[in-house]
Amino acid sequence: MVQQLNTACDICMLMAWILSLGETITMYKVTEYGHYGYHRKDAYKLKYNMVLIWQYLYANGITYNPILGLIKASMILLYLRLGGTKTGVRTACYVLFIFNFLFITGALVADIFQCWPMTYIWNRRAMDRAAQLAAGATDPGTYRDRPVPTGFKDGEYVKGGDCIDMGNFLVITAGISIFTDLLILLIPVYMVYDLQLTPKKKFVVLLVLCMGIAVTAVGITRLWIIFRTYHPKKGQDWSYSVKSTIAHIETGLALVTGCIPDLFPLFRRFFPNFLRSESPNLAPNPYPCKSDSGSSVSRRIRNVLTASRERGRVAFDEERSVAFGLEMVGWRGERGRLADGDRDVHVRGAAVGSMGSLTRSQDVVEEETGDGKGGILKTTRSVVRDGESSGEQSQWSVV
Repeated sequence: MVQQLNTACDICMLMAWILSLGETITMYKVTEYGHYGYHRKDAYKLKYNMVLIWQYLYANGITYNPILGLIKASMILLYLRLGGTKTGVRTACYVLFIFNFLFITGALVADIFQCWPMTYIWNRRAMDRAAQLAAGATDPGTYRDRPVPTGFKDGEYVKGGDCIDMGNFLVITAGISIFTDLLILLIPVYMVYDLQLTPKKKFVVLLVLCMGIAVTAVGITRLWIIFRTYHPKKGQDWSYSVKSTIAHIETGLALVTGCIPDLFPLFRRFFPNFLRSESPNLAPNPYPCKSDSGSSVSRRIRNVLTASRERGRVAFDEERSVAFGLEMVGWRGERGRLADGDRDVHVRGAAVGSMGSLTRSQDVVEEETGDGKGGILKTTRSVVRDGESSGEQSQWSVV
């Protein structure tokens, strides 16, 4: 299951990256042919190919929502991989994944068919003129004291096609995108808030998992720019601006922050002390315990978990699985070992029913095995602690 989730995350991110290449190329062409960055008085002197500009704008616009949707899907699958054994995390991931899929599908369909016929998107002037001539829309009008056809007939403007209100569409989709961003960012917060970690360790984990907050900030800026574009101030120089690139800043930043969780272990390999929550000179991991999936959890991860009677076995298993998921992506980054002369580990067996009190330096390792038929249950519990005694170990089993 973990491998399938890893593959799905990578596929979503790769598809988003491919679409972002198309988004970048089309926006470059729009900026070039639309003469963005020139003052309005200078831009009027240049030649415009409006059909070509609108074709590139159309191709550029239909890539935005799928890119963000695929990146969000990748992040949701990542959270499902790390904390999917926790009921709340799993439910939130499923709900948000379905909502995200429905949203990007609806937004993509609306983008593709924003006008009908579709050629009306980039050939509006010619199609309007043809429809007005065919309908005899010749109501008189004036422009600079000269009579001109207005395109009106019986007080109604004749058009060659119909389009949705793109201003409202862009504002609504931008608002929904920001809202889903915030909901997705709540998943890692819920995932780690009840782990028995120091505040510094929680901060490091949340910092890596919640990098997307920067994308949300850019999305809010884009929403404000969209509003100003469709409600401009008087005398605003619409041409002397590159604000149209804000969407590409958002998608590019989303790609970078979406890759950080998987790149973080590699980064820590080259910079071991970066955002380290504790000293790298830790004892090795000689006593792993089994997770629910059969993989081992290091004693360092196990040491931050507390199986109190009040919290119950289910809550503890969920917490253990989340910690296991965090270690599997290498975020602990703790590969340091003490010299043999500086380490002395003492293992003493204890019956499950008479656990006794533990000190901070002790660690409880528990493993349950069965015959698969519900007939035999074997519980093995060991207490591991650092001490001055020589290495001695024993085991107490209840069958």
